[in-house]
Amino acid sequence: MSAQLNRQHRTDDFYDYQETYEPNYTEYTGLSPQAIKLQEVLFFTKISLFGVLTVLTSFVFLVTGLPALIALPVAAIVALGATLGIFKLIDLFKQG
Repeated sequence: MSAQLNRQHRTDDFYDYQETYEPNYTEYTGLSPQAIKLQEVLFFTKISLFGVLTVLTSFVFLVTGLPALIALPVAAIVALGATLGIFKLIDLFKQG
């Protein structure tokens, strides 16, 4: 009984919180099928360009006498940088 008499209410229990209603979704805008196809073509173009550049740079490194253990990872890094650089340049030309 004495526990109920000494019970104190916290002031934040009495505030009425009002929530504003905001939808948790955005309207569907629809994607054009041509844009999706273009993105797929660009994706596979990036992959094929990376593969071709890796083969060419690894060939150059191996012909110069680098050991294969060093030439292949360096060729992959160079090809990745070249692929990213080429597509960044294309994006810059598209914007400007």
